[in-house]
Amino acid sequence: MGTGERAVAIKACADMALALLQASQGAGLEPDAGRFDDSLHHAAWGLIRRHCGDREFDAERLAVLLECSRASLYRLFARHGEGVASAIWTARLEAAWQQVTVHDGAGLAARASLSDIALRCGFSDPSTFQRMFKRRFGMSPREARAQGR
Repeated sequence: MGTGERAVAIKACADMALALLQASQGAGLEPDAGRFDDSLHHAAWGLIRRHCGDREFDAERLAVLLECSRASLYRLFARHGEGVASAIWTARLEAAWQQVTVHDGAGLAARASLSDIALRCGFSDPSTFQRMFKRRFGMSPREARAQGR
């Protein structure tokens, strides 16, 4: 677990502890569910970004990693106006954009093949990758790579 991931996990734990303390005080304080939701949502996005390159990564696996039910996970994302599957695809496409448009120190586009990038970013085939990339960014991966030169 990297430093950033540890920080997110610690913050989520602290927020959960605070919510539990507020609930157990019985002094009329209600747990700050919104704060807990935000931390859990942030942790979920961190896990999505970390695992989006795995073609087998899905809502079920994310729920297991977060130790919550799939229904709770879907409700969490719905409260933030998002869908779980959509978040995973968004993370895959953002990772692909970064890899397609990455440049070396001389300003030249990196030479990883677009098929390799598609596979590394969790796409099962290059045609799906190209179609979704174009839908998201308004240009094909090849056009994005050429534009970045």
